[in-house]
Amino acid sequence: MAADQHGGRLDIRSALGAGTTVALELTLVHDQLPEEAPQSAPPVRSRRVLVADDEPLVLRVMGRMLAHLGHEAAVAASAESALQTLRGMPTDRPFDVVLTDLGMPHMNGRDLARHIRKGWPNLPVVLMTGWVERADGEGEPMFAGRLAKPPSVDSLRQALENAMHQNSHVAAVAAGSL
Repeated sequence: MAADQHGGRLDIRSALGAGTTVALELTLVHDQLPEEAPQSAPPVRSRRVLVADDEPLVLRVMGRMLAHLGHEAAVAASAESALQTLRGMPTDRPFDVVLTDLGMPHMNGRDLARHIRKGWPNLPVVLMTGWVERADGEGEPMFAGRLAKPPSVDSLRQALENAMHQNSHVAAVAAGSL
């Protein structure tokens, strides 16, 4: 159940003729970031990151987290909007990576990744999901990684580094330099 997966609980009590009481308890998550990045974190190159998610709060928090890590974030509230953003991106400032939610209406993250593979084959796509179970397709080569939602700053940093490292290795193999 979704409440259990996120550290909460759902209690439903019903009595014939008296009605039903539903209690939902969720873990409180503060919309705050640490004042400073951990001292052990190595400096990273600034990246342009496109985030696709249908939840406005997720887009806002992810944008803030990416800025905190020194990256430039663009957000898209749907897969269709993400594709429009990619089509309109300047060639001199392309995106370095796309973070996409799996469960979006109309076009999900897997379908978005397939479109990205066709139009921008060297652009890494990281799958974001709040689902604890293994998501269908997450092991497919179209994804450069998986990021559990809500992510920590460290898990976001690691997912970006892994995606960029994987992408540079794939590009080097394609160019014949490895």
